[in-house]
Amino acid sequence: MDRWTEIALLVQIADAGSLSRAAEALGLSNAAASRHLSALEARLGARLVERNTRRLYLTDTGREFCGRARTILADLSDAESTVNATALNPTGTLRVTASLSFSIHHIAPLLREYTQRYPGVTVHVEAANRYFDLIDNNIDVAIRTREYEPDSNVTIRRLGETRRILAASPRYFAQHGFPKTLDDLARHKLLIYTHANNPNELRFTRQGQTRTVSVTGLLESNDGQVLRAAALDGMGILVQRPTSSTRTSWPAGWCPRWTTGTCRT
Repeated sequence: MDRWTEIALLVQIADAGSLSRAAEALGLSNAAASRHLSALEARLGARLVERNTRRLYLTDTGREFCGRARTILADLSDAESTVNATALNPTGTLRVTASLSFSIHHIAPLLREYTQRYPGVTVHVEAANRYFDLIDNNIDVAIRTREYEPDSNVTIRRLGETRRILAASPRYFAQHGFPKTLDDLARHKLLIYTHANNPNELRFTRQGQTRTVSVTGLLESNDGQVLRAAALDGMGILVQRPTSSTRTSWPAGWCPRWTTGTCRT
């Protein structure tokens, strides 16, 4: 940062013919401008500016250095303008990957607005129920439910957090009854989403206490829609995000007391 300021200061001095006016143009105090100029001359080991009581002017070495510095600053300004224009009006292909369910319910509804706002961008959505290698597959953005990536160079940002509950159809409960305690889950049929963190473990919380229950699935799938269809068909209990249609009339002592842990995306 200081080197760029020093170089810009020298160019301003050459244009303004005054240290004070150069300092004002760069938003520096006169003392700070003087320190920057002295630091530049000390680093180069050469006198760049001569001063007397009447005027300030560049030495031969200062003029030569200033000419090259002016070109460098112009190139930097052009590079910044190009990047700013690209940021405001991006072009190219944006490759996004997420599960099929997430792509349908969350990404697809945003595509019209996104493509209208950024018409120069082509969006490629890789809807797949597996985790692609981001580098090998040139993926720009990946939406995932796990909290880590094997590649430490990948930047991870939490997008959201949802509460999860256990739910099943009335048909299933009519045939198998309600689980009344956490231990009862061992005799019930579970529908497991394999891309969850530790899919064969359910973490329940109550009043700040946490308990982990190991479960075995009757059906396992890497797609939530498959599990949802199976649950609606009465095949078992699944872990899901609460919705307005989710059954909430659990027996006393079960759902009101224990709920599953959060799912981070």
